[in-house]
Amino acid sequence: MLLHLYIFIFSLIVINCAIITEFGTYINPNPRKYSKCESSDLIKLSNCCNDVLLKLDECKPNDLACECCALQSINQECYNLCPGNPSTNFLTVLLNDCHSLKDVNACSLPFKKGYDEPVPKKSPVEKNKVEDELTETTKKSN
Repeated sequence: MLLHLYIFIFSLIVINCAIITEFGTYINPNPRKYSKCESSDLIKLSNCCNDVLLKLDECKPNDLACECCALQSINQECYNLCPGNPSTNFLTVLLNDCHSLKDVNACSLPFKKGYDEPVPKKSPVEKNKVEDELTETTKKSN
């Protein structure tokens, strides 16, 4: 009889522990390690990412000029917030994609008009004129 009581109490304890564990707080067994970030910086970073995402929503697929324009339009302080944070990594991926346009104002480039339409090609005369304007703008900013 005493043995049955011990078994009953032990099984209640095991069931109780299982319920507590199952409905307790989830702890990630493999958390990513990145430096802690101030809450105000996380809020700024979140706002920066939201700004980029809103502008990216207006871009057509595979339109690098539009994507880079969205990235170049955000506040410069966004790039140095919370290193290693997944939101910062999102901006870093975009920044790497736009590396080829880093010295150009991407917002001045032609964007895709439709999903199937290619970016309009400029004639060599117009292309040289745009390159000359970009060179002059770059020289003035330096």
